[in-house]
Amino acid sequence: MSKEQILAALRRNKPAAVDRPDVQSPNPTTGPLTEAFAEAVTSGAGTCLTDLPPEEWAGWITDNFSNATRIASRVAEVPGNMDLEQLSAPHALAEVDIAVLPARLGVAENGACWLVEEDMRWRVLPFITQ
Repeated sequence: MSKEQILAALRRNKPAAVDRPDVQSPNPTTGPLTEAFAEAVTSGAGTCLTDLPPEEWAGWITDNFSNATRIASRVAEVPGNMDLEQLSAPHALAEVDIAVLPARLGVAENGACWLVEEDMRWRVLPFITQ
């Protein structure tokens, strides 16, 4: 069977187009999902600051990581002391002590966070941080 015959057979047997379903997802910021996410984070030896207002995040970091000297932040409420936009290569991130990054989504089952490259400037940042 030739390539043209195969393509013609595929075109003849193409299924009819259907509309995508309208999928409504629950509001992830309410109910037991937030509690489940926080529990998953703490079970993995992390800390979830759900009860701490954003204006207190920087103070919490200072109190709990007093030895941190290089803080890379992409969150307005936590001022970092590095300008990630001025770095020309990700190798300069090797000595970052703390990275504060915005997450677009949290996974309640395992405490994972969905990070988007444009939100963190350098894709390696969450992995290279001390």
